[in-house]
Amino acid sequence: WQSSLRIGSTGAAVSALQQFLAVSPTGYFGKQTAAAVSAFQTNHGISQTGTVGPLTRSALNAACIVPVASAPEPAASVPFSILLAVQPAQTLAPEGALYVPFTSFTLVAGDEDVDVTKLIATRIGPAQDQAFEYVSLLDESGSEVTYGYIQADHTVTFRDTFTVPAHETHTYTIAGNMKYDLTDYDGQVAGFSVTALEANVPVQGVLPIRGTLQGINASLPIGSATLMRSGLDPASNTTRVFGNTPITFSAIRLTAGSLEDLRLTSMIWRQAGSAGEHDLSDVQIIAGDRSVPATADGRDYYADFPGGILIPKGTSLDISIRGSLLPAASQRTVQFDITYSTDIFLRGTMYGYGIAPYPESNTDVAGAQSAFLTTDGTTDGDALTPFYAGST
Repeated sequence: WQSSLRIGSTGAAVSALQQFLAVSPTGYFGKQTAAAVSAFQTNHGISQTGTVGPLTRSALNAACIVPVASAPEPAASVPFSILLAVQPAQTLAPEGALYVPFTSFTLVAGDEDVDVTKLIATRIGPAQDQAFEYVSLLDESGSEVTYGYIQADHTVTFRDTFTVPAHETHTYTIAGNMKYDLTDYDGQVAGFSVTALEANVPVQGVLPIRGTLQGINASLPIGSATLMRSGLDPASNTTRVFGNTPITFSAIRLTAGSLEDLRLTSMIWRQAGSAGEHDLSDVQIIAGDRSVPATADGRDYYADFPGGILIPKGTSLDISIRGSLLPAASQRTVQFDITYSTDIFLRGTMYGYGIAPYPESNTDVAGAQSAFLTTDGTTDGDALTPFYAGST
């Protein structure tokens, strides 16, 4: 109200006054309105004149101000953090063992997905870099996220980007993959420290994170696995007709050695032919009597076997990939290879180390099909890429 009001006043200001004082809003200031003003004045310590003068007007305006809560401060974005995790138990790093755990750390994402673009670890301890074939970064399930090789400055750089989803916490482990002959390194003690981490957002945390030193061992025998071409494999290039399904594209036979039972947890096949993902349907990876739908990731087709498939020592397991051809695949080729021996994820049940299988037959040189490729075409040669070349 910007002007004084009294009996006889009219207009919008009177109507507003009447509404505020719960009087019938006639727009005319009469005796009933004057009585309501007097009551208001009594409640606010003002002389009961029944008219709206400067003091009453000021009290009325103050009473009409509705407190507005200030907007809350925006919550600070939770940072992306690297934290010290419980470190692996101290153990041995035997000859040929894969995924020997050295250093664990935890990554915590805040309000957005975080892409980790680089991770650097430094080999520490009284040991030589040459005891390692390569180094892996594993997730909580033990699956390999990425890998790298130790350089001359004793560091390994993991450059493959991986994502930590928003509001999630995940623990990763740096694991060593040991050479098959550790005679020259027996008794040495090695470890890894996480020394640098880069992401698409700022990173909080204290580095380095130092892991557990493990003893390099050349005498502890662990499990083994050998491979040959399975009788389910086509074993030669073949022309197939639509409707003739399902088709077994590639197949291998895996045999566990005599020292440990093995457990197969997952498998990756790579489609190297000209066909695309949409040229195939109902692609399954079969291990023994278990069939799991394959998940396509570009040209890689993978499957996890929940709980793993036990392969008792001395026994064999056929692993194959099969599916159907769609009409769009006309004149195209399908060739399912195994890129690396470690794309067959095996662990020994006694010691828990990863096991890399090696061929005992069906080896050949580059260019061969339905064969394990080595530098000299024999089982004594170094493996080539792909490790197993399927038929077309």
